[in-house]
Amino acid sequence: MCCGLGFGWSAANEIHTLDISTLKTSNRPQGAAFRIGGVNSNEVIRSLTELNGISIRVLEARMRPGNEFNRLSEEVRRDIGSFNLSNGGFLGRTESLLEVLARDNTFVVTTRRLTHQRLAAPLIEFMRLWRDGQRRGENFRPIIVTYPPAGPGVRPRRFDINMSCTRGYQASPFSDEAQMQHQDTQNARDCYQGAWQTAGGCSLHITNLDTRKTLTTFDMIPFLIHRYGFYEGMGTPVGYRLPPEKILEVLDFLN
Repeated sequence: MCCGLGFGWSAANEIHTLDISTLKTSNRPQGAAFRIGGVNSNEVIRSLTELNGISIRVLEARMRPGNEFNRLSEEVRRDIGSFNLSNGGFLGRTESLLEVLARDNTFVVTTRRLTHQRLAAPLIEFMRLWRDGQRRGENFRPIIVTYPPAGPGVRPRRFDINMSCTRGYQASPFSDEAQMQHQDTQNARDCYQGAWQTAGGCSLHITNLDTRKTLTTFDMIPFLIHRYGFYEGMGTPVGYRLPPEKILEVLDFLN
């Protein structure tokens, strides 16, 4: 690990808006009119045969746990091809990608009347602020972020943001448009580089300093939430999936 979680020092950052204008989205329908970075119905989700130009069968193969590779059929291994599997996977051994997407879509869009983009935006912005801090030489220390801005009936919250990184990286199973080449860094100062792309090798740690509620997630996940409403499967190891319920618990201003 090149950087770790800590609470001894921080720089202050006050966010007035959540800027995700640099994120790539697509108005091109995917399969049955699925819109990347947009709102989709469960009917559309369940009718998908491909996503981002990749068949659902291949996506599910890429998302299976890498430590189960030897148990996979020859057909599934061919589907995976040269893709670098995640050891713990993005889905459980038998989970359906479309059912996972639909289940989380029901909770976020139908039950809570929110969007996946709204849940992802502060996570992405927090990572950007942390990365900018490292460019200023803050040496992988946590930062304090205040959001939302004070206003009538609005109480600002304070969040402790930190990231811990490795020299390796995991590519997105969706082969996203937003994916950038991750550089295997020589200098530990550059290890945050995975925080602003749909391939990464860092973990994001957030503590709500008002409630002491915390979350930790892999830096790729907020981008997958923003683009596809994908929070990882329920059958993945503990700590892999970032449930939308957890985001709402920690980022309580979203409620």
